[in-house]
Amino acid sequence: MELSFENLYLVIKKDWDQLKFNSNIPRFKNAIEYTENIKSDFISNIQSIHDLHHTGKLKLEDAITFTLDFTLELSSFLFAAGYETKIWKRWLSIYTANLLLAKNYPDVLIYSLIAEERNVFESLPDLPSRSKQISEQVLWILTRKTINHAISSKNLNGIDKSLYSLLKSIPVKDYKMIEKSFKNIVAYFIEEGAIDTFVFGQYPVFEPVLCAIASIARSNGYKPFNLSKEEYLFFEPGLSMSDRQPLITCKKKISTCYLTE
Repeated sequence: MELSFENLYLVIKKDWDQLKFNSNIPRFKNAIEYTENIKSDFISNIQSIHDLHHTGKLKLEDAITFTLDFTLELSSFLFAAGYETKIWKRWLSIYTANLLLAKNYPDVLIYSLIAEERNVFESLPDLPSRSKQISEQVLWILTRKTINHAISSKNLNGIDKSLYSLLKSIPVKDYKMIEKSFKNIVAYFIEEGAIDTFVFGQYPVFEPVLCAIASIARSNGYKPFNLSKEEYLFFEPGLSMSDRQPLITCKKKISTCYLTE
């Protein structure tokens, strides 16, 4: 069925009805303590958004924006709480479909890679980098979706130097250098604070741009061989793969997209 707000709402309702909240080994500390908050809030909020839009009390763009927030929060929670990759990535695919409705194509690029919506990614047109952050610039160049963009290696240090090195190591499949860069990146974030503690209301729990870069490394044959548990967790959204059918199919450069029924 064609991607629309109404059809995506039907998918959300169906997937929610099939979602089983189980006792899992959480990836993040404290995550499962908030299961009841998620269960009690999610579908009631989604239903309210749909009803307000259906009765003309909420503009379509606002309905899409609010739905974006709740679907990303749910996907992030499911990852943190230890659910199977195919489950939390299914909800990340739903979030990606919402991004398509919002025409937020830079974020579509990032999340389609993590959610394994390859057709969506390949259907995207070239996009200008919207950020001066080295991480996003590196991602844009690695995806080859960039418009006339290059990075200067001058005056780079710390995490930016590690990110810059991935521009060479990922395309040439230098897996040792990729892993060295990944380790340096995680070390930087550990210095900034805990990376495995869930905080309700803060989502996603992972770094989307860095995990999208990791997914490109994975698609170039990289498999972790010496990452610690903490280091793997940091990049897991991009490195893990799910055995499931993609949710979205796009044609004619994103002009028409469909949802798998």
